Amino acid sequence: MIMGGPNIETQSSNVIEAQATLTIAQLIRFNCTVRRRKDTLAMYHTKEREPPLPIYLGLLLHAETRKRGLVDKMCDLGMSVSYNRVLEISTEMGNAVCTRFAAEKIVCPPKLQKGIFTTSAVDNIDHNPSSTTAIGSLHGTGISLFQHPTAENGGQEREAIITQATEPLKRLQTLPGEYANVPPVQPWKEEPSVPVTSVPMTGELTDLPSLLKTQYKWLEHMKDVLDGIAAEANQDMCVSWKKRNRSA
Repeated sequence: MIMGGPNIETQSSNVIEAQATLTIAQLIRFNCTVRRRKDTLAMYHTKEREPPLPIYLGLLLHAETRKRGLVDKMCDLGMSVSYNRVLEISTEMGNAVCTRFAAEKIVCPPKLQKGIFTTSAVDNIDHNPSSTTAIGSLHGTGISLFQHPTAENGGQEREAIITQATEPLKRLQTLPGEYANVPPVQPWKEEPSVPVTSVPMTGELTDLPSLLKTQYKWLEHMKDVLDGIAAEANQDMCVSWKKRNRSA
């Protein structure tokens, strides 16, 4: 009835028009009020009548642009939740994920499936390591998880994250002590005890002169190559230290 009117003959079953009708209906519900407002200068919405569309638009604009003015402008037009509400929803979702981490006693992304062989890759994150302050420099560890489903085992979906905050929150939960507190490292007060080995730790030095002679031969050959004295065959074959020692 919103787009096609009350006549049943003018109604359409087009999916695109159905989505447009649903969008209009959600915006009407989002902007309706219980009582008439007088001389108000700001737009207010209640959480009891928050359909999915305004929340989706607010989160989308914040994720793509990070601009508070743009989110609040869409809120003033009655199409999105406010910027403060976006931060509140993001905080609720983060706290819900942290609560699941504490319950499962493991830090695991909620998107991962259950019962699938999973591998990981760990790499350092070094941003501006030459900085002399901790503000401009970052040193951390990035961990990527890869799941390998098969045709027989596609995995099981995990439970959805449900926010249960009853009051506005703008601060994330604090990290557990094992994540935030680094125990101090104390030096040895006494000489460390070294375990006894079954083999001697000193190597044989009888072959050292011959090994050094081989290294000097390679250095002399490289000097001849740089001076243009060495033959082209040797110059192409034995410039590499590894290749020359292997062919020697």
